[in-house]
Amino acid sequence: MHDRARGVRAPEGGGERIRGGVVWHVTYSRSALQPRVHAEPPGGYPDGMSLTVQNEPDASRYVLLRDGEQLGVAEYDLRDGVIVFTHTEVDEAKREKGMASTLVQSALDDVRQNSSRRVVASCPYVRHWLGEHPEYQDLQTR
Repeated sequence: MHDRARGVRAPEGGGERIRGGVVWHVTYSRSALQPRVHAEPPGGYPDGMSLTVQNEPDASRYVLLRDGEQLGVAEYDLRDGVIVFTHTEVDEAKREKGMASTLVQSALDDVRQNSSRRVVASCPYVRHWLGEHPEYQDLQTR
């Protein structure tokens, strides 16, 4: 798989990349062709947890999982060459710093790598996140 934003090719079956101070462990399922992205902040999480973001296209959402437990979702609608992010939510009782950001960044990385769709952020959190990360602005103008 090719990371167009950084011009880096991940090894067959996945690989490890560092982007924005976050270590990304990316694996690809041959059957689903959807990446499962494991992200951890610099120094890792204190309890050794593993975060995974999965695209669930049948449900029109990306799901944030910690050790298999669903913690959050980023919902979207697909329309004529556009992906509209409509809602993002992380469970308040299980929320930790950076989880919503990890969810959104992973979803946008997936859009960049696996589609040519333009991103529209009707969700206030995604709109704010895009404003804080100029390296993702190109997704809104494809």
